[in-house]
Amino acid sequence: MNTILFDLDGTLLEVDKETFVRTYFKSVSSYFSDLTTPEYLMSVFMKGTEKMVMDNSGKTNKDVFIENMDDMLEDTDKFVERFDDYYLKEFVKLDYLLQPKEWMQKSIGLLKEKGYRLVIATNPMFPDLAVRQRIKWTGLDVEDFNYYPTYDNHCFTKPHANFYEEIAEKLDVNPSDCLMVGNDRRDDMVASKVGMKTYFLTDQAANYDVNHEITYEGDSKAFYDFVSNLPKIS
Repeated sequence: MNTILFDLDGTLLEVDKETFVRTYFKSVSSYFSDLTTPEYLMSVFMKGTEKMVMDNSGKTNKDVFIENMDDMLEDTDKFVERFDDYYLKEFVKLDYLLQPKEWMQKSIGLLKEKGYRLVIATNPMFPDLAVRQRIKWTGLDVEDFNYYPTYDNHCFTKPHANFYEEIAEKLDVNPSDCLMVGNDRRDDMVASKVGMKTYFLTDQAANYDVNHEITYEGDSKAFYDFVSNLPKIS
């Protein structure tokens, strides 16, 4: 095992997902209020998200999302042009909704010292600017990780196992050499279906009704202890 993948929300970040999503939609709706109503913008986002999850055409998630916007909005270009400004100026203000997880920060530092390849494996539904900001909220640096997915560079989303295949292919690594760490039985532990080992983080655990294979299990402190016992790699 030489590559370790991490989910973000609930894994590296302590967050109430429902509160975050609700506040995020309120924030983005306000920023685009001169172009459409909050209710309609939410319907555009929800439909676009659904299509990204369902699509298996080989298109990037961004292309699928933009195509949906083309179908539902009169002038997609106006929205796309403003997205970068939103993520630079307003999205950053949502940091009060999240907290870094100290034991996970320590684990990342230790894994770097030991020479492991570290990967963010968050659901690729955000553009690059947003994902980079979310990584910063963990208290870590983007440069701490060898790779992170965005909606620009992936064609699949969680909970599809194909998402993890994409990551392995992009890193040119055998899935059996990877460990996926996450707190969601459905979205994260599905990595086992492509041959990855899994660590189910019991902090903020989600989706107990799904039973994908779990290799290891424990809270954030237990994960640090697990990392402490891993060998150094060259």
